Amino acid sequence: NWLMNSPCKITCLFTGNQYGKNETAVMDYTMRIMGWHPNPAKNVGKSDLVRTFRFASQTLPGEKDEDEVRNTQYPAFKRRFPQSLVEKDITARKPVVSVRTPTGIPVNIEYVSFGQDVQSGAGVQRRSVWIDEESNKDFYEEQIPRLLAADGDILFTFTPVPGAIGWEFDELYERARFIYRTKAVRDRMLERHGEEMPECEVTNSKDDICVIMAATDDNPIYEDLARKRSEQTGVIISAKEYIDSMFDMYDDEDVIDARRYGLFRQLSGKIYKSFDFRVHCISMDRYFPAGIPSDWKHF
Repeated sequence: NWLMNSPCKITCLFTGNQYGKNETAVMDYTMRIMGWHPNPAKNVGKSDLVRTFRFASQTLPGEKDEDEVRNTQYPAFKRRFPQSLVEKDITARKPVVSVRTPTGIPVNIEYVSFGQDVQSGAGVQRRSVWIDEESNKDFYEEQIPRLLAADGDILFTFTPVPGAIGWEFDELYERARFIYRTKAVRDRMLERHGEEMPECEVTNSKDDICVIMAATDDNPIYEDLARKRSEQTGVIISAKEYIDSMFDMYDDEDVIDARRYGLFRQLSGKIYKSFDFRVHCISMDRYFPAGIPSDWKHF
């Protein structure tokens, strides 16, 4: 609901692992093609000159099963979109799915990868771009001019796993005008960090960016999985207890913050773009007169 009613041109879905962000994104695009989207401007119409959506991820969908697994956008679209409206599927030479609306209007779903030359996707217009997981900043910036003629938008889906976060924190999260957080995310922030946040935070940013944050716990499938496990074991467990058991393998709470709740915890605090001797160098003699403690693991 938050996604389909996003008031911004750039909408980011930052979630925990296995929340179902791909399924959510695919349903948004399916609603656009079917003409059911609550934002009428996003529905495909007969008068629209640009009727191509771009789906971008780390790899292109391929003919081999393992390639399809690595590209999660294509299988999700195949699962959700009515197959009776698919005119032509992808081929090895042309990674484009041709479909039609219920009224017969042709629409293309173009798949691209981050590894392709940035200029290979230049010079054309797209109605919307969906970027799944972390891309390089050059790729992201090249997508913006592609949307001008169609007054299009960008959807960014991302799990901020440690080690994979780069420009997304500064350029998207920190500049968001609206930030929506589910109850599970807000409860985690309050419990672990003492931060009591509203369901919708409106910042003073002038940028046209909306961020939606959701947790693994918000995926309703875990209610059914917990019920099945309870029936199999005879021990009644809740969906939360089922998910807790999945994340017990992580002993770092910051990792759980990111992987389960989609929080950018490890990037809290000021971020410096370049090395500065005045900031990053301290006096060894002043701060460590007896030397750096031998049991320190980080310094």
